[in-house]
Amino acid sequence: MYKKNLYFKDPYLFEYKSIIKEIIKKDDKYHLLLEETIFYPLSGGQPNDLGFIDDIAVLDVYEKNNLTYHVLNKKPSSNLVSLKIDINRRIYNMKHHSAQHLLSACIYNLFKLETTSLNISNNYVSLDILDSKLNDEDIKRIELYTNKKIMQNLNIKTYFKNKEELKKLPLRKEVDLDGILRVVEIENFDYSTCCGTHVAKTGEIGILKIIKYEYYKKNTRIYFKCAINALNDYILKNNIINKLKALYSSTDDNLLNNINIERENMLNLKKENKDLKIKLLKFQAQKYIDLNKKFIILDEECEFKELIELGNIISNEKITVLGINKNNKKIFLSSFLENINPGLIFKNTLKEYNAKGGGSSNFAQGAFLEVSDLDRYIDYIKNTLGDCYE
Repeated sequence: MYKKNLYFKDPYLFEYKSIIKEIIKKDDKYHLLLEETIFYPLSGGQPNDLGFIDDIAVLDVYEKNNLTYHVLNKKPSSNLVSLKIDINRRIYNMKHHSAQHLLSACIYNLFKLETTSLNISNNYVSLDILDSKLNDEDIKRIELYTNKKIMQNLNIKTYFKNKEELKKLPLRKEVDLDGILRVVEIENFDYSTCCGTHVAKTGEIGILKIIKYEYYKKNTRIYFKCAINALNDYILKNNIINKLKALYSSTDDNLLNNINIERENMLNLKKENKDLKIKLLKFQAQKYIDLNKKFIILDEECEFKELIELGNIISNEKITVLGINKNNKKIFLSSFLENINPGLIFKNTLKEYNAKGGGSSNFAQGAFLEVSDLDRYIDYIKNTLGDCYE
């Protein structure tokens, strides 16, 4: 198997010719087994390669029973085919997988904590650190240490060993498997078993940036970017910071402080605005309360949310309120009288008017598809509740 998967020997081999050994047709797709392949299958958290076989797009690459299959939507015309993988995708996966090995090794060296899972996505990589709760200072130490190792430009070698030979290596994580296993060695620093593709030197990783971390179950989940992805992330965030500095007339040192001051001012203004709104609503409500009616209809030109707030103030005075917003085809009923149950009324009648909604014993709201249905329902509520209060 290892001799047939050429990416083990040379992950920088991007084009090759091979012979088709078998073709299996499944659901209008062709699954090709090749004599030799440069395509890496989905495995160990690393995504599979994509590319072309005889100019036919490779849709998927997977491993089954130690055999690598290539999925195409068209059958090649020749038995001898040309393989060409997506170079950018391969290089991205190589750099990020090698970066993960180095990062995990640095974390283990600093804190004796093991990596338990890996996920390489199109935009970032995440890994879980087992039974840990790392903090900001820990993350800073890890990031600096890892980048120092990158800049040392350490050799990354891969080779195969049997179980007895593995016992002689200082593996970061012990394995209890028989047979021949592949080792990825970061020069005199880390030894791990792995079947993924890797760069030849740590310097190819470029730079590693931890973009965030979070606590997941009992683990710390770390998200990072490296190489050009890390640079692009820095460019994006630096542009944002420069725009914020101009907006707040700030330097790097006082930008966060100025934003916090502005935010505090905004929160104070929002509170003042809310208080003024409540006063205004109470003033509006008093007009209806002074009518001394048991049932009123609200049809004010305002947002539905404010209409509800106005209705609730009025209904607290033992007045049943029907609120209407025809623009949004919405309605509400608010009442604190024992013999009126808005939720029950809407539950029993809204469906007949092609509307949806519901609520509680004191408040309910509904939404209509057509204004004509809304008008009919308003008439129904008027006739059912309005007349008994006149």
